[in-house]
Parts: sequence; structure tokens; C-alpha cells
Amino acid sequence: MKVNIIRAVILAIVITGGIITMTLKGEAVEAEPDSQIKEVSYLQELLECEDSIINNYNQKYTHIVCKYAKEYSVSAIQIANIINCENRGWNPTLQSGLYYTRDRINEGVYKGQREESYGLAQIHLPAHKNISHSQATDPDFSIEYLAKSLSEGKGTMWTCYR
Repeated sequence: MKVNIIRAVILAIVITGGIITMTLKGEAVEAEPDSQIKEVSYLQELLECEDSIINNYNQKYTHIVCKYAKEYSVSAIQIANIINCENRGWNPTLQSGLYYTRDRINEGVYKGQREESYGLAQIHLPAHKNISHSQATDPDFSIEYLAKSLSEGKGTMWTCYR
């Protein structure tokens, strides 16, 4: 539904080439002529990005993936591939089903304990003390964290990147 509304707005802007006024949920929305071309281009890029991911994964967080891929200049497909590999069901609250195979006392984890990686990006909390469980399980935060980390060359934190 959201994608169809965006497509309709883009089409209306392209067809009219001028200011348009729409009513969406009772609120008037105007597109300014100076910003139309940039906005249309940006929205078209996001739609193309979402289409490429939806064709592969059909997941509901593709708009967030595309947003942060663009913001951090990284591949949306790579982000989606990592999420799909780390968290096949794209469940934002998922905890890893793996168990530690050795003690890592400096991280406070012990052999046999269930791994403390959470969310879409499976952020390993013992290795990232500054990230809370709430943040790791928030789709927006975890996808942005993954995109930012990839842009900084830190993709090897994810087994599925390697």
C-alpha cells in the first residue's frame, strides 16, 4: 500500500510537472516545483532498490535497508544478503540459536552459553557494550548499524559477510 501511494505521487509529479496537492489521511501535501526533480529521483531510486530486494526476499524492512544503503553508500543487496543469512526469517527480536564453543572471559561469555546476538543484524551484545538489547532488536537501529559498519569496512563482524 505504502509503495503504491509513493508510486502514485511520483507519477502525478511527472505527469503534471508542476505543484500538486494531495489529501492523504486528511492532511494536505504539496510538492514544491524546485524540489520536485530531486524528490522524484530520490523516490525512484528507493523504489528501484526496494523492488530489487523484494524480488529476492519479499521482506517488510526493505525500505529501511534501502534508506540506509543510500545514506551510507553501501549495497542494499549486500545488507539484505547479510540479514537473510544471519536471520532468515527477518525476525527483529530473534536471538541467535548458536552456543559459545569456548570461554571469552573478557566479554563475559562462557562455553555452552547461548550466544547473545540479537535482531535483524544479529548484533553481538557482549562485544558491543554500548548497544542495548532494545537497540539491537529495533529494526531501524540494527539496519543502520549494519550499513554504517559496512561503510566503515567492518563487515567481517558478521559471519555471513565473510
